[in-house]
Amino acid sequence: MNKKLLSILSILFLFSLLVISDTTGTAASVVLMSIKIIILHNIVQQ
Repeated sequence: MNKKLLSILSILFLFSLLVISDTTGTAASVVLMSIKIIILHNIVQQ
């Protein structure tokens, strides 16, 4: 249940960053970094 909540929060976080990236181009790199961190985090949890 905690993993589900964490994944939902991370998705919302990424979505908000994607909205921000529409206005600022630098936020796109932040989104890519966040995706990498989340993927690594999920791999570590398994």
